[in-house]
Amino acid sequence: MAIQPPRKQDESPRARPTAVVQLQLPSIDIEYKQRLGGGNWLDLIEIEYCKPSSGTANDQALFPASTSCLSTAPANALPKRFAYEVCCRCHSKAIDQTISLADDAIEAADMIAILKQRNEPPRMVLVVQFRPATGLYTIEWPSGLIDPGESIAEAALRELWEETGYHGTVISQSPALPCEPGLTSSKSCIVHIEIDGDALRNSDPRTHGGEDEWSLQTALLPLDGLLPSLLDLTRHYHPKLVIDSRLYSFAQGLVLGQLHWPTVK
Repeated sequence: MAIQPPRKQDESPRARPTAVVQLQLPSIDIEYKQRLGGGNWLDLIEIEYCKPSSGTANDQALFPASTSCLSTAPANALPKRFAYEVCCRCHSKAIDQTISLADDAIEAADMIAILKQRNEPPRMVLVVQFRPATGLYTIEWPSGLIDPGESIAEAALRELWEETGYHGTVISQSPALPCEPGLTSSKSCIVHIEIDGDALRNSDPRTHGGEDEWSLQTALLPLDGLLPSLLDLTRHYHPKLVIDSRLYSFAQGLVLGQLHWPTVK
């Protein structure tokens, strides 16, 4: 498993214009209230936060980041407190009352794995597996949790091998990305991996998943025409198979890029 120094996602050899957007982002302090329930893997907790009085840059002075607005701000400056339910992993720092939910701890890696092979077009390595929470099979990127002591790149290569049997090289990785920010505190990282399909170690790839990953299957789809291929696949296996939202967004982005910027490579 080769690991190269990963390039940040926004690095590019080509110059491009920079868009500057003026935003108001006052500091918001969050207080842990209570654990509402949980199981072996997930916890449901209740948090509480309040919004600054005016929503302007002056809020930075009214509620400095080091001060909890819930306990020290003037009562007439706090129109309302908000309670919110958050789903988090049991091992997450999110359930620690002293640590902010807004830290950049990355818990999982999602792999954009591109298979390059002689006399074949570039293909994306995808997995299909049964997802009990949906009651359906999903086609998605290989992914998995980062073990204690692992780097993001190490976890991505390990999970790729476990789920697909392929060995690859890390090309780049994204910053921390919220998975579903309206529901959970979980953050992941998207890792771009290239796979040499002509290498001997990739001549007979097989999944190495555990007992709970009994449904894992590998699907290779051409990068060119990825979205139509995905839609054809789901139509063929309707209603049992659905496309993961991140994969769909990626495939739709390829279509939009070709539609609006057909000369961009």
